[in-house]
Amino acid sequence: MNLQTFNDILLKLSIPILILITSIILGTIASSLIKKILTEIELEKITKEKTSLNIPINFISPLVKYTIYLIGLLLAVYFTGFLKIFLIIILVLVSSITLISLSAYLIMKITNLNFKIKDKVKLKDKIRIKNITGRVIKRNIFETTIKNSKNEKVTIPNKLLKN
Repeated sequence: MNLQTFNDILLKLSIPILILITSIILGTIASSLIKKILTEIELEKITKEKTSLNIPINFISPLVKYTIYLIGLLLAVYFTGFLKIFLIIILVLVSSITLISLSAYLIMKITNLNFKIKDKVKLKDKIRIKNITGRVIKRNIFETTIKNSKNEKVTIPNKLLKN
């Protein structure tokens, strides 16, 4: 690696680093300044009286700070030339978090459905679903197994039991 290449790399990295440092400083100053101004004009009191909304200063001030941080980060990544890669990584992270949250929500919904059905149908209860009649011999989250009058085991999805 020659000196010219090293200087080029240093120059390419110095601009994003300066942008990050500047955005951190500006974000901190803007946050403090906004907090002082909003406290001085008593924004919380005014908004409660005029609109009955409660807009806390402790929400607005950090919001401004982190918005400036985010803009600085995006600008710094843009100047490194890795904006597309960075945005793809952010997209993958957001998608992963959304999918994990959705799966947790679905598990909660299934469990809730199971509790509702559990109250209605217990082991050894005699039930009739459509044209099938029998005694409940096994239950789990997704299905219920009954034994009919011919001693056959019939598995019924719990979705059919919710009505």
